[in-house]
Amino acid sequence: MVAQGVAVGQGGVILHGDGTSWTSLYPEDGDTFTAAWMGEDGAAWAVGERGAVCRRGPAGWVLARLGDGDLHGLWGRSATEIWACLLY
Repeated sequence: MVAQGVAVGQGGVILHGDGTSWTSLYPEDGDTFTAAWMGEDGAAWAVGERGAVCRRGPAGWVLARLGDGDLHGLWGRSATEIWACLLY
C-alpha cells in the first residue's frame, strides 16, 4: 500500500502526495487554506479563509464556499462525513 497525504498553506496552495511525488493546486482566488483531511480511499478535503472548502474527488479538486467565516480545523470519519471548525 502506497501512503498518500495532503498538505495546505498560504496563497491557496494545496499539495497532494501520492507516495512518490507531490501535485499542487492553486485555486483562482488564492485563499489561504488552514486544515486538510484525507481518507483511506484517497478522497481529500481542505478548508480555509472566507469559508473556502475544497474537495478532491475522481475529477480532481473542486472549490466551494461555506459562508464567509474562516474555517480552521477539519476532521473526518469518511469521505462523506466531515467536520470543520468555524472561527468568526
